[in-house]
Amino acid sequence: MIRDQIIYKNSVLLTIFHDGFENDKKTVRRNIPCHIGKNIARFTEEYVPASEWEQGAGYVCEEKALLHPGIPHNPYSGRTCAHMKHRIYLEKPAPVQKNGRTPIDGKHLTELLAFIRKYTGMNLENNPEYLGDIFLFSPFTVGYRSSPHDSVIVSGLKQGMHVLIRFKYGKGIVQTRLVEAGENTAQTEIECSCRWNSHDIEIYKDGLLLYANYDISYIKSMHLNLEIKGRAHTIPLNTFEDHKLQRKGQSSSVSIGTVPEQSQILLTQLNRELIRKLQLQKPTDRFLFIRPGEQENAKNRIARLIDAQSDEIWLIDSYFTDRSPGLFKMLDWLRLLVCTPAGRINIIFYSKNSERALNTSELKEYMRRDTFILNRIMKNTRTKMSFIQTTAPVHDRFVITRTSEEYTGLSIGTSFNSLDSNHYCIQTLSHTEAEEVIISLSDWIRDHTEASEEL
Repeated sequence: MIRDQIIYKNSVLLTIFHDGFENDKKTVRRNIPCHIGKNIARFTEEYVPASEWEQGAGYVCEEKALLHPGIPHNPYSGRTCAHMKHRIYLEKPAPVQKNGRTPIDGKHLTELLAFIRKYTGMNLENNPEYLGDIFLFSPFTVGYRSSPHDSVIVSGLKQGMHVLIRFKYGKGIVQTRLVEAGENTAQTEIECSCRWNSHDIEIYKDGLLLYANYDISYIKSMHLNLEIKGRAHTIPLNTFEDHKLQRKGQSSSVSIGTVPEQSQILLTQLNRELIRKLQLQKPTDRFLFIRPGEQENAKNRIARLIDAQSDEIWLIDSYFTDRSPGLFKMLDWLRLLVCTPAGRINIIFYSKNSERALNTSELKEYMRRDTFILNRIMKNTRTKMSFIQTTAPVHDRFVITRTSEEYTGLSIGTSFNSLDSNHYCIQTLSHTEAEEVIISLSDWIRDHTEASEEL
């Protein structure tokens, strides 16, 4: 039996036993380190006696399953199924869970799961809760291929095994065949009287499912489009680096294998074009286009982010305190901000001079003169506000929130005081994108702060 382990911060994050390898070299031993942040992750592999599996204790339950080759945490590649025993633990290693928290940050978790996948074959991106658990895998492999006359030839069967094949065309099943393997049969051929382009396969013995794989297709033809690129031309530019323009060259195509019928080629092309047009019509929730007069749509989208539970909010708009066309719109946003459950609010803006825009002191005084804002500030002593006036403007506008170590935000194509008079877009930022904006602008703001006030 082979045992693989992933060790991180002196804790065993994953233990995997592989059964059926007793005849391999019993001296197998590997120890592979990898830097993840400031710490070392290790993959270890060694031969252990079968009794090692029996010593596991403390698990809440044991799950048994057959994993076909398409299951992400099947550690075997190719056409190998894995008979799995999975011991599930509620008490997780300290790097994963400690005192009800998850200490590991997203970046290091991503690197750790990539390390696990590289050396164990298990993809745990959809099931990171498996960290801290113990697995026992027993592989089962058979061979199958398509014959020139469209039957399926299965190899590696033993007497008494039954093979169930569902021949399919597209998503529909066109024919099902159940065949029993005979004595001393190296290969078993299973024919189909219908047109098919994929199949499922299941193998049973004594009523137990030993192997399963689905939607198996074969490459019977290949069409290659080739292009020989022409010589690149350089376009001289003044403020940018010179641009190289690659001209399209001669193209040719070649087909390998059995060429599909012309009718099938035409139908495939038609289907591809129709699906492409359908995809073009699907909107994305990450992009919102605003037209003049649609400021309520903009307000509602931004307010949803401000109203959500968070630890910190950044509002970055260099023209937030502009006196023209008036400060009433700015006042509306300040009223929304003082009602947020966030622990801290940071407003970053630019004021060239007091005649054109409020500075930090004037903004602070302006807020205190508003009865609604003053009452909210007196009631909500937990939320702190910070006003930062920069020495130069930031072109784009952002609202970004932080909750623990998680960031999210919006990029807004116009100033907060002109949401009703322009065409612009509001784009949702992912965690990584919002974090990058804050990290980059925090360094810039630190070097370009003209004045700051606390409220």
